[in-house]
Amino acid sequence: RAIESIRDRQAFIERWDSRSETLLGLLQGPDESLLSSIHARLSRPAAPAGGESVTKVRDRTERRRITESLERQARLEEISQQLVTNPGNVDLLIEKANLLNREEASQEALKILEGIPDLDRTDSKIARTLARTLFRAKGSWQEAIAVLDRALEVNPADLALYVVGVHILHHAGLLEEGDQWGGPGLEMHPTDLAGKSYKAQLLHDLKYYEAAWSLVKEVLAIDPEHSRAGSLARELMHDIPQIPETTLSPTAQATPRERESA
Repeated sequence: RAIESIRDRQAFIERWDSRSETLLGLLQGPDESLLSSIHARLSRPAAPAGGESVTKVRDRTERRRITESLERQARLEEISQQLVTNPGNVDLLIEKANLLNREEASQEALKILEGIPDLDRTDSKIARTLARTLFRAKGSWQEAIAVLDRALEVNPADLALYVVGVHILHHAGLLEEGDQWGGPGLEMHPTDLAGKSYKAQLLHDLKYYEAAWSLVKEVLAIDPEHSRAGSLARELMHDIPQIPETTLSPTAQATPRERESA
């Protein structure tokens, strides 16, 4: 089923006359210079932000990683206490599975998900969590993509599902398949901040860095503290070195990484 889905999306991609011509229609707006810049995928090597030394950047990244892990562990303790009095709370169980995935405890996360009766696999958040967990715990991109395909049948405009699928296929070494699988998501034009941030992430993961940055700027202009957009902006600072770190508010600069991943 997963392979058939990828082939369907491949047929969709093949209908495009050329990638560069199609990209002109991916974003709507008056900025023609931005649209023309999407012709070329930027693949410049990462560079230290703000002229900092590589060592300082690594140290800061490591400090952030440790801080985020400690915050996750503290939240896991809170959830465990809450589950004592409310053991069947699906939202808490899904959040715990997500946190365990980030703490490299995917086998435990899978046991939690498998223990939830009548799990609604068409729910976007549940489907994303289950797909990530299946891939991490079992290494099965086929099962993971099948879960996302089923959820997309119910939620065809859910960009978050496309983001997770692209991550899984890329991490499985299926780079071309991942690009093709995420293709339909590029044609969507969300108007809400969450949708725009997910599309920006999809554009980033498919290496359309300048287009991603355009959407990130839109989100941060409305909500400077938007965590997903702020996290993505930090990554784009390495992909597009001329982006200044002062673009982010102090809070956004310190916000823990929040994004969808495999």
